[in-house]
Order: sequence, then structure tokens, then C-alpha cells
Amino acid sequence: MLRRSRNTWRIKVATCASILCFLAAGPAYAGTYSSFDSTIELLPDGAFVVSETMTGSFASERHGIFRSIPLRYHGPYGLTQRISVDVLEVARDREPVHYTTYHDGDYLVIKIGDPDLTFSGPFTYQINYSVERAILYGETSDELYWNVSGTQWDERLPSVGAIVLMAGVPANALAAACYTGSRGSIARDCAAQIDDGSVSFSANDFLTISVSFPKGIVPEPTTWIRIGWWLSDNWRLFLLAIPPVTLFWAIRHWWKYGRDPKGRGTIVAQYEPPAGMTPTEMGTLMNARLDGKDFSAAIVHLAVRGYLKMTDHGGKKFTLTRVRESVDGLKPFEAELMDTLFGEKEEVSTKDDAKRFVAARKMVSSIVYSTMAWDGYFVRNPEQTRRNYLIAGLVFAIGSMFIGWFAWVTFPVGIILMLMALAMPKRTEKGQEAYDHARGFKEYLSRAEKYRIHWQEKEGIFEAFLPYAMSFGVARTWTKALAPQISSDWEWYYVGAGSNLGTADFADRMKSIGSAFGEVSAPRSSGGGDSGGGSSGGGFGGGGGGSW
Repeated sequence: MLRRSRNTWRIKVATCASILCFLAAGPAYAGTYSSFDSTIELLPDGAFVVSETMTGSFASERHGIFRSIPLRYHGPYGLTQRISVDVLEVARDREPVHYTTYHDGDYLVIKIGDPDLTFSGPFTYQINYSVERAILYGETSDELYWNVSGTQWDERLPSVGAIVLMAGVPANALAAACYTGSRGSIARDCAAQIDDGSVSFSANDFLTISVSFPKGIVPEPTTWIRIGWWLSDNWRLFLLAIPPVTLFWAIRHWWKYGRDPKGRGTIVAQYEPPAGMTPTEMGTLMNARLDGKDFSAAIVHLAVRGYLKMTDHGGKKFTLTRVRESVDGLKPFEAELMDTLFGEKEEVSTKDDAKRFVAARKMVSSIVYSTMAWDGYFVRNPEQTRRNYLIAGLVFAIGSMFIGWFAWVTFPVGIILMLMALAMPKRTEKGQEAYDHARGFKEYLSRAEKYRIHWQEKEGIFEAFLPYAMSFGVARTWTKALAPQISSDWEWYYVGAGSNLGTADFADRMKSIGSAFGEVSAPRSSGGGDSGGGSSGGGFGGGGGGSW
């Protein structure tokens, strides 16, 4: 009995010990991969050959695995450095296996397996590849700093090992360090063993290794070779020069082809508009653009000369009535304006005939731009000039949305070209002379009180110059200065019953006229790289992998 009791006690102790050992060991790993081992052989020319062996088992049907290896590494100030990787051999269970390679951003991806075949169960994959330009050269020693496994895997790697082979290098000439964990980790849960001609590492996590060795073991590239590498790796930086070069070109191009001739500089008051120029043409000359004020001035100019009558209904509602059928004495754009607005009708309104005003403004703009270039006020059609640069700018700016990293070059170029659209319409000598005259005339209209002596004895001057004041944007000032000439007996302008035609009222109505015709004529649109685990940021290697 005593002997049996002792045997029972021993069994219980053994069982408890086993349970304690099991608990201490932690839960069993049940993932796809069981080990990742790498052999790195340093060659005399500074390149090295990497042989990676991955073992594990697929629980379900899979085609195979893939392995991604970084080729380009990003440093400070936007600088990059590339390494060269050449795949030598890929095998599964020691037999050659189908694989493909492709580039995905900064990575080389090795995709192993047949897309038409799947399997499950144990596997052993081996990938052999050579690496160049991956040695770090220091002042007193050189270093192989390599992220063995990378961190971008679909599952953790329970066991990672590496051995670096350096034939003929004694152990006392080598120094080693290793790091574990995800990117940025400073953990060193790994072991390193230095022997003559080799250094071995082991870890239960993603692994990065460092092996330092004396200078002269491998040849150091010359300065010219390094410069060539740097230029090859960072050629994109030279693209940074494109926007400032484009800006320099744009300024020089404007200076030569878009800068207006030198004018008088000093503004001298003029008491008449430039000879033969309508308010619309003068307004277009001022900023190389026919805007809403210039179009409204054209209509008022026709009215005060007796070609049509304006009826003011309040707000921005106006009715235009044809007074003359003949267009004799009108410029081509004015004759076309009358024909487009009225056609077969005798009366149109901003409320009911908006499309006619839209068509009229478009037509007037087209004719005025081309005739002013033809008459020698502009070197070429200012609207066409703007359109050319604007289209070119939009091509670059919008195109940058579809070309990825190059957008930071093309988008600024597009903006520069679009800004040039505003600056490139150029006046001729004749146009600059008329421009200086127009500036003097604007001085006269905007400061009419100062020059009262020049107009107080002239009949009808208020009506004659009102369209010009509208085009300059000083109609309110001109109206207040010439209040005595405002009349309720005008045949060209009629105010609805019950309204006064006082100075203040008419000044406000002039503003409404400008916005009414200008806005109704404006076309409206209709709706209908990862460098690895641990402190591996200074070296190469890394990436990751998974199954497919």
C-alpha cells in the first residue's frame, strides 16, 4: 500500500509539473507560418546574396505566398535612396515553382504560385536574391544593416533567424546588434552570436540586424559613383525647379509679349472721350475685358442717341422699345446688338427676354474684341489671348489630378499659366495713347465738380457722357455733379407712374441699370514605405508578405 501510494504521488507531481510547464509556455501558436530563416552571404564586391526560407502550413486551399521587398527608401528633405534586387531562384519544397515579379510603388513584389492551382498543408518556400548598393560606408568601419523579415505580414512570425556569412573576417573584427518589433520599436528581444566568418541571430518577432566590419573588406564606391547614384535616385528633385523656371519664363514672356507700351504716366484731365470710341470700346480698352458695365453702357448709349427707349419699372426690371429701324451711324457691334435684342420684335424686357440679352452680350463681346484688335488698339484679340493661356493652365492644373506624385509640379505650372491669362493681352502704341486719354477722361468724369467750368454751358453733356461714366463705374458721381441737367422730359428714359426723377433717385437708378443689363446678360449654368522593425530606419531590407 505504501509503495502504491508513493507511485500515485509521483504521478500527481509529474502531472502538475507538466501542467505548470504548459502554462508557462503560453498558448500554442496556430498561425500559417512556423519559421522565417535568412542566410546573407557578403560578396567581395560589396553585394550580397540573401536566401530566405519560410516554413508553415496552409489550413485551407491557397495558391502560394508573396514577398514584398522595398527598393526605394525615403530620407529627410525628400531625398531617396535605391537598392538593386535581382531574384535568382524561387522554390517550394526544394523544387522550382512558378512565380512572377512586379513593382508596387517603392516595393518589388515576388508572387509565388500557380493561379490555376491550389493546395493545403505544410510548405517550405525558398527565395534567393542578390542585393547591391545596400552597404553603409562609415569613416572607420562599414556596416550591413538589414531588416531581415520586415513587418508587413498578414500574420506574426513566431521564429525568425538570420546568419551573415563573411568569409575570412575574424570574430574580433566584427560587431553585431539586433532589434525586434514593429516599426519604431527599440526592443532587443533577440540574440546574436559572433564567430569567425559569420554572425548568427535569432528572435521570436520581426527582426532587424546590424553587422559592422573593418573598412577594406569590400571596396568603397568612388565619389563620382556615389554622385551618379544620388542623381539617379533623386532625379525627381530636379522637377522642383520646373515651377520657378516656369515663373521666370512667364515674367520674361510677359515682359516681351504682354507688357503694354510705356504711357505718359501722369494723368492729364481730358474733357472729351478718345476720338471715335464708344463707351463700350473705351471700357474694354481700360482692362482688356468687356464686362457687364460696358455692355449696359452700350444699351444706354443707344438710348441717348435715339435708337431705343428705356422704361424703368423699378428694381432691375426694364423694357426696351425700338425707336429707329435704321442702323445708320452705328458701329457694327451696335447694329448687331439692335438686331439681336429686337429681331422682329419692337419691345423686349429683362424679365421676359433674358435669352436675347445673353446672346446679345456674347455677340457684342466677340465683335468688340476682334475689331479693337483689327483697328490696332490691341496686338491681338485679348479674349483669344486669355483663352489660350487659360486652356493651357487648366490642362496642367486639372491633369495634375490624374498623374499622382507629379501633381506637385504640374499644378503650380497650371496656376502660373492661368495667371498669365490675366496679364498677356497687350495694347499697341495706338491703344496705349487712347488708354492714357481715357484715364484723363475718367479723371474728368469722376471729379466733375472740380471741372464744372468746362461743362456748365454745354447742353446735353450729361446724357452724352453718362454711358462713359457707367463704363468707368463713376455714374453716381457724375449724376450728382450734373443734377441740374437731369430732366423728366427725356425721350430716351421713362420712369413708371408715381416715381420721381430726383437726383438721388436717378443716381440709384443708374446703378440698377448697370447691374440689370450686366447681370441678365451673364450666362448662367444649369444643374442637370516601411523600413522594418526595431531601429531599422537607417538600413535596408524590410517589406513583408502573405498568402494568396
